[in-house]
Amino acid sequence: MKIFKPFNIIPKIKGLLIIWTIFIIIFGQLGIWAILISDSSRFFTANIVTGNFYTFSIALLASSVLTFAIELMNFEEIKFKMLKIISLSISFLLVSIMMLLFISLPENPSFAQIFFQIFLYLISLISSIYFLCLQHLHIDYDNYTELDDKSINTLLYRASQNVETDGRGAKL
Repeated sequence: MKIFKPFNIIPKIKGLLIIWTIFIIIFGQLGIWAILISDSSRFFTANIVTGNFYTFSIALLASSVLTFAIELMNFEEIKFKMLKIISLSISFLLVSIMMLLFISLPENPSFAQIFFQIFLYLISLISSIYFLCLQHLHIDYDNYTELDDKSINTLLYRASQNVETDGRGAKL
């Protein structure tokens, strides 16, 4: 499926993915692992009750959203713009859902609440890797041109230009 094609860039960004995993995934989860060191018998339940998996997932998606938002604000012509806008939308939706679930998290969560916390945590990890791949598709642009939306970039470029005539020669 075309939607999963950005994952194919992983072999070309192996070094970046390793560094990203170390700094974002491992260091980002130090709060989760700190409970393991302090109270290993309650590792899982303490993280669930405090909502640490939601917190990390929100931070993980926020870092991905930031790179897309900066690119959208600072550059006129952006490769894979539609995919990035859809990714931003999905991230905002996931973050909103997690915030609502985090706010309503009881002291004794049910199985369904535990399941959703872990499920959204895994979805956030996979989404962040996907967003990292999407951010670096330009490295091998020729293999991903069908994912790009050149017509949108052309339309946005034309819309940003100063209009001096009405298209029939009459000056405005």
